[in-house]
Amino acid sequence: GLIGAAASSIGNAVQGAADIETALSRVADITRATADEQVALQKAVGDAVSTLGVSANDAANALLLMSEDGFSAADAIGSLNTVLAFAKANAQDAATATNALGGVLDTFGEKPQIIAALADQLTAASRAAGVGTATLQNGLAAIGVQAEQAGLGVSEATAALAALASRG
Repeated sequence: GLIGAAASSIGNAVQGAADIETALSRVADITRATADEQVALQKAVGDAVSTLGVSANDAANALLLMSEDGFSAADAIGSLNTVLAFAKANAQDAATATNALGGVLDTFGEKPQIIAALADQLTAASRAAGVGTATLQNGLAAIGVQAEQAGLGVSEATAALAALASRG
């Protein structure tokens, strides 16, 4: 009945909070975050929830994925809203967007600090070419090594893929 539903709801909320704390604890461990950075990680999750309307669990998991991809605590905090806004704008879940952007950075050997520029480039290029960002992300993953060997950076490779995609 009503009491059972309320108890289940409370149990789910407690489990959700525990999941968020576990994710943030893993981020702190992976990045060797200072006490101040740990506070900033929690604040970043709260800010993402209030600013972007994402779930705290999605925000915490995005931070975890970025830290597993080699982002420092400061880089992950600085990139969180960009990654989550990119996910929302491109109808992707937070984990997919985080993994895709991180994968492109890895493929091209780029630093985490360019993630905002990368997200903007992918969004603009996909709109100009009339294709989804996932198409460009997959294309960059497929050609990344060859593009880098040819001396193309991620910006040039994104532009080239967008030009090809716009031609069909």
